Amino acid sequence: MLPRGPRSFVFAATVLFGAALFWLVPRPPMGDLPQHAAQVVMLRELWTGTCRWSDLVRINYFTPYLLGFTVAALLSFVVPVVVALKLTLTAGYFGFVSAGVALRKEFGADGRLDWLLLPGYFGFAFHYGFLTFLVAAPLGLLFLLAGRRYAMAPTPRRAAAMIAAGLGLLCAHGLVFLFSVAVSLCIAAVKVDRRRLVSAVAPYAVLGVVAIAFFVNARVHDPALAQGPAPINFEWDKLGGWHRILAFPDYVVTSTLHDYRLLPIVLLMAAAPFALGDRPSRELWVWVPFAVVVGLWLIVPGEAARTNYLYHRFALFLLPTYALLFRDAGSTPKGRTMAVEAGLAALCWLFFGAVALRERRFARESASFEDVLAAAEPNERAMSVVLDPTSAAWPHPWAYHTYAVWYQVDRGGFVDFNFAAMLPEMVRFRPGRTPKIEAAVQDFDWHRDDASIYRYFFVHHTAPVPVGLFDNDQCRVQLVRESSSWSLYERRECSD
Repeated sequence: MLPRGPRSFVFAATVLFGAALFWLVPRPPMGDLPQHAAQVVMLRELWTGTCRWSDLVRINYFTPYLLGFTVAALLSFVVPVVVALKLTLTAGYFGFVSAGVALRKEFGADGRLDWLLLPGYFGFAFHYGFLTFLVAAPLGLLFLLAGRRYAMAPTPRRAAAMIAAGLGLLCAHGLVFLFSVAVSLCIAAVKVDRRRLVSAVAPYAVLGVVAIAFFVNARVHDPALAQGPAPINFEWDKLGGWHRILAFPDYVVTSTLHDYRLLPIVLLMAAAPFALGDRPSRELWVWVPFAVVVGLWLIVPGEAARTNYLYHRFALFLLPTYALLFRDAGSTPKGRTMAVEAGLAALCWLFFGAVALRERRFARESASFEDVLAAAEPNERAMSVVLDPTSAAWPHPWAYHTYAVWYQVDRGGFVDFNFAAMLPEMVRFRPGRTPKIEAAVQDFDWHRDDASIYRYFFVHHTAPVPVGLFDNDQCRVQLVRESSSWSLYERRECSD
């Protein structure tokens, strides 16, 4: 291993480089981040009774997204909303690395592989802006740590602590909760003596009952679930079934299979244990976390229960759980160790540098939005008409899908499509107030989308706006400002 001082310094500097990615640009190019920022704004204003849209929305405390939004909303009382989100994400990233190192020590894995903890936090979930998932991820690793210790000595006090920790995790993110409980339960089933198996699985049974009750209650009382069975899509029809197989390793560092340039970083990091001469563990329980991640990769749907990208986001855990499999054989020459760790550090810096460069390019590309944003008066209802959600600078297929929601965050308006229409959000539309507009607005239709209720239309386009896009028999619509790929239209006078 590298000398402790220099190695620790380089590792810490690399971790800090990763954290800087949240701060390099004013608006991080995380797809859903504008929607989460709007949630935080509305939550804070509903708490204080100052929300001008309180006739539209309400607070939904019965949500598995409670933790991330609450933390960010509390921070937003003392710092701007976007800063509150960056602080929340930075804390989640530091927590993920710290929890990953602690879990590695608990598993007795090779500490030279701690570098494998760093890239995944800036992969699929980062690109899509899954705020609550990223914030909950370190808590999921800590739950695995507690689950391993409970499996070693299942006592009533530890069982109560596991239940309490599980309930807290459920309030952070439902999918992370299910993942962590499944892994811990499997470790208990493999590790614990059969005579203590019942007591070992008891807390997970309690958590399972709570999770089922949570879902049943939501299905009974929430109109979004009461509509009937939601579509389930396993995505095995893409590329003849090869899409899932090929794309998942790429999701460690990006959000689309088409962005394959960074994939060699994942493959080289996966080869590091063999370059170090590590030996795979022969203990079955050690393989459980990685096996569950692989199971999610191959079995879990891409879409179910009106939630998209189910298995994709768990690429975050692929390299960290993979690193848990390997033990330091103690026979690696010092020179090889130094060379491999230097290579791992270089791969991390190369990856973070690529992300930073792309962020800066996106910031320049999206600067035109600030022009149209400044041209819109505050406190109005607006519609986001995304004729093309892609970006030439940021490799994410939905980079601009919700970008216009920054008008709601910065200027006090209300923008549709809005995440308040989605089941797990903390701020939801009141019954009967959900607008007609759906998430996919590329096929804009004035009457179907009830467009006359909006004053502004933020249009993102990479080709000229179609002639007659806003033609209708109700209102006159006029172009207010156009800047590069953004155009702002305003509804003017309307007929009775």
